[in-house]
Amino acid sequence: ATSEQNKQDALMYAQDFLEKNSAEPEAIKLGPQILVDMSGGVFVWLVVACKTLDSASNASITLSMIKQTASKQVSDVDQLYFTFLNRIFGNQYGKSSELFHVLATIICAFEPLTIQAIAAITGTLISVVKNIIRKLDALLLLDVNTKTIRIFHKSFKDYLVDPTRCNDKRFAVDLPSHNTWLAEKALSCLNKFLHFNICNLPIDKLHSEIEDFSQRVSSCIPQAAAYACKYFQQHCLESVLQLPVVDENIIARIYDLFLNKAHFWIELMSLIGKTDQIVYSVTTLQYCFTGSSVSPNVLLVLKDIKRAIQLYFIPIQASALQIYNTVTVMAPTKTEFYKRYFTLLPSIIPVPIIVPQDLHWPPCMITIEGHSSSVYAVAISTDGQFVVSGSSDKTVKIWDAQTGALQRTLEGHTDIVRAVAISTNGQSVVSGSSDKMVKIWDSQTGRLLRTLEGHSDWVRAVAVSTDGQFIVSGSDDATVKIWDTQTGTLQKILEGHDGSVYAVAISTDKQFVVSGCSDKTVKIWNAETGALQRTLESHSDRVRAVVISKDGQFIVSGSSDKTVKIWDVETGTLQRTLEGHSDWVRAVTISIDGQFVASGSDDATVKIWNAQTGALQSTLEGHSGSVYTVAISTDGQFLVSGSSDKMVKILDTQTGALQRTFESHNDEVNAVAISTNEQFVVSGSEDNTVKIWDTQTGALQRTLEGHGGSVYAVVISTDGQFVVSGCVDTTVKIWDTQTGILQRTLEGHSGSVYAVAISTDGHFVVSGSGDATLKIWDRQTGVLQRTLEGHRGYVNAVAISTDGRFVVSGSFKAVKIWDAQTGVLLKDFKANGQFPPIDDQYNFNTDMAVGSQLVVKNNWLCGVNYEFLFWISPEYRTAAKTQKNLYACVNQRGALFLRTN
Repeated sequence: ATSEQNKQDALMYAQDFLEKNSAEPEAIKLGPQILVDMSGGVFVWLVVACKTLDSASNASITLSMIKQTASKQVSDVDQLYFTFLNRIFGNQYGKSSELFHVLATIICAFEPLTIQAIAAITGTLISVVKNIIRKLDALLLLDVNTKTIRIFHKSFKDYLVDPTRCNDKRFAVDLPSHNTWLAEKALSCLNKFLHFNICNLPIDKLHSEIEDFSQRVSSCIPQAAAYACKYFQQHCLESVLQLPVVDENIIARIYDLFLNKAHFWIELMSLIGKTDQIVYSVTTLQYCFTGSSVSPNVLLVLKDIKRAIQLYFIPIQASALQIYNTVTVMAPTKTEFYKRYFTLLPSIIPVPIIVPQDLHWPPCMITIEGHSSSVYAVAISTDGQFVVSGSSDKTVKIWDAQTGALQRTLEGHTDIVRAVAISTNGQSVVSGSSDKMVKIWDSQTGRLLRTLEGHSDWVRAVAVSTDGQFIVSGSDDATVKIWDTQTGTLQKILEGHDGSVYAVAISTDKQFVVSGCSDKTVKIWNAETGALQRTLESHSDRVRAVVISKDGQFIVSGSSDKTVKIWDVETGTLQRTLEGHSDWVRAVTISIDGQFVASGSDDATVKIWNAQTGALQSTLEGHSGSVYTVAISTDGQFLVSGSSDKMVKILDTQTGALQRTFESHNDEVNAVAISTNEQFVVSGSEDNTVKIWDTQTGALQRTLEGHGGSVYAVVISTDGQFVVSGCVDTTVKIWDTQTGILQRTLEGHSGSVYAVAISTDGHFVVSGSGDATLKIWDRQTGVLQRTLEGHRGYVNAVAISTDGRFVVSGSFKAVKIWDAQTGVLLKDFKANGQFPPIDDQYNFNTDMAVGSQLVVKNNWLCGVNYEFLFWISPEYRTAAKTQKNLYACVNQRGALFLRTN
C-alpha cells in the first residue's frame, strides 16, 4: 500500500484527469477512488489506466472493463498491459507484423525516434506508423519539442522483454533477435543513404566557418540515417551478447559498408558531431566479430580506421571532408584502407604526392596537441580510458586515450605543473607544481578538491597509493612528504636527501616509498614509519626518475648520467645498467607484468628495454624535443610520452617493438630491402656481400658474393624472384633469390653505384652513380637502353613510378623527373628550400595544375584566402615551405608536394 500522501497525490491525479475527460457526474465523483483502489498502489497502473480511459468512447465502460481484469496485486500492471495490447491489436499482432516491428523498435532503440525515423528504419509507411502510434497512445509519449516517441514507463519495456512476465508470444520481444533485425535494417538504411559530401559543403572550409552548417546538417541528414550511423554496431553487440555469432546477413551488409563506403560513414559521423565515437564503434565491431566468419579484409579495414581516427582526429572533427583531403591520402600505402579508398577519391579533392610515403602505420598511435608549452608529466588511468598531462603552461589536461580528444582543462596552479598522478579508481587526479603546491582534482568534473601546502620549494614529483589513502610528494626542498588524501593533512616528512627530489614512487602493497634525488642517490623509506631503509648508490649524476615494479621486487631509476638502472629492492644490489640513450634520462616506467621498461630522454627518444635481460627492444622516435615523462597502460598495449615539443604522444608498444636483429655482416650495413610478401629481407654491406634473411626467424638464408667493393644499394623485384645490387666497384648485379646464383653483371658506370630500382613489371632496372648519370637497363638481356645525363653530382637515389612511365632521381640539392621511355628530362626541382611552381605538362599519379599561392595557418595548408585544404600532421611540420601551387616539406620523412585543383 502507498503512504497517505501518495494516496492523496494519486487521487488528485485521477480527479484532475476525469474532470478534464469525462462528462458523466458519477464517473467524476466515484471514478478517482475506484481507480486508486484498483491500482494497488502502483502509480504507473493508474496513469496507464487513465490514458486507456482517454482512448475509449465511454469512461464508465472502460472503467468497468478494467475492474473486471484487475485486482490489488502488483502483477496488475502486467495484466493491464496484456489487456490493452490484446484489445487494441488482437490477432493482428505477431512477430512478422508491422505492428510488432514498430513497437519493438521503439522498445529497443537507444534514443527516442521520430515517426519518420521509425518508418525509415523499419521500412514501414509513415501513415501506418502514425496509425500504430495513435492506437498505442496510452502507452507512449510524444515529446512536443523533438517530435520523438518514447514509452510512457520503463515497466512496459520490462514487461515485453521478460518472457516470465509476458507469456503471450504475440507480444513478447526477444531482445537478441530484434537487435539483430534492427542492426540489419540500420545497415540497409546506411547503404541507401551514404555518399560523398552528403551536405554539399565547400571542401576548403572548416565546420566552424560555415555559417549555416547546423541547418545544412539537420536538413540533409534525417534522423534515421544519423541513428543508423551511431548505433548499428551497438545493436550488433546487443545481439551477440546472447547469441553465439553475428548473423550472416549482418556480416554481408557490414562487408559491403566497410569495403565500399567506410569513408562516407566517417564523414557522416563527423557531420553529426560523433567523431569521438568512431574508435569505440570500431572496437565494438571488432569484439562482435570475434569467432565469426567475417572477411579478413573487413577486419583490416576496421583496424586501419581506428588508427586513422587516432592519428587524424583533429582534422576529421574540424571538417568531415578531411577524411578525403587528409586521411585517405596520408594513409600508409600497404594498408587495406589506402588500397581500397585512395582510388575512390573524388576528382575535386586535392591530392598530395608524398616522397617517400609510409608503408605501414607508425608506432605513434596519437599525437595530442593542446598545451601551449612543454609537457612535463603524463599519467594513464588504470582502465586506459584517459590520459592526464601537466605542462609549463600551468595547466593540467585530461584527454580521451582512444581519440586524443581534450575532455577538460584543470586550471589553478600559478607555475609550471611538473608532476601528475591518477588514483587507481580513476576518480581523482593529483598534480605538483613549481608554485610549491600539490592539488587534488575530481577527474569527472575537473573541480579542485583540495590544495596541499607545506613544501618550501618546487614540487617535482607526486604519487598516489593504490588504495588512494595517501599521497607522496617530492620537492626541491630536499624532502619527501606523505599526505592524507581525505583530509589533506601532512602525515610525515622524510628527510635525508641532499638536493632536489626529482621522483617518488609508492609500492603496490604501500609498505615502502622510493625517491630519486639530484644527490645521485635512490632512497627506500618505510611508508608507515618514515624510516630510511636503504640508499642505492651507483649513478654518477642526478637521479631524475624512479619506479617500482608491481610485485615490489625491483626498482628502476633514470639519471642525467644517460643510464637506466635496475635494482633489487630486498638487497639494494644493482642488477643491471641499461645504456643506449645519448642524453639525460628524464623518465622511466615499468609494464604491469614487469616484462619491459620504458625510458624517455633529452635525446628525444623513448626506449623500450627487456626488464629481465636489459636488452634494448626498440627505440621510438617522433618527438622533436626532450621526453620528460612516460607512462605505460595497464594492459601494456600502449605507452604515453610528454615532451618539450608541447606534444603528448600515444605509442603502440607492440608495433614499435624491435622484432629481431640480423647479425652476420662483418662491416657496416649500407642498404636493406624487404620483399613485397614480407617473407625475406636483403642487405648490402661494406664487407662486399649481399645477404638474404628469413623475416620470421631472422635466419640467414644465403650470402651473395661477387662484388669487388662495398655494396651501397639493394632492391627486390615485386615478384621476389631476383635481387639487384649496386656497388662501389661500378657494377650492378642481378641475383636469383631462390638459388643465390648471379644472373648477370651490368657494366657501364664509371663511378660507384649508389642507387638501384626495378620497374613494377620487372622489365627494366635503373641505376644511379657517382659518375652523375642514371642508366636504364633491360633486365632480361642486361643491355643498356639509355643513359640519362644532367645531374652535377653523385646520384644518390632513384625511383620508378608504378606504371613505369617516369623515373625520379635525387642528387645534391636536386630532384629530377625523367620520361622512362625516351630519357627526356621532364622536371628539375632545386632542393634548396625553393621549389619552382608545377605546371600541367605531365602527370605524376594525378594531374597537377597551376593555381594560387599557398600559406600555412595553425597547422593547416591554405590558399591565399585561407581556404583550408590539408591538415599538416606533426611529423611534417619541421620544415614547411610554400611556393606557388606547391607545398613542400622536407625533413626526415621526405618531401610532401601538394597542388590545388
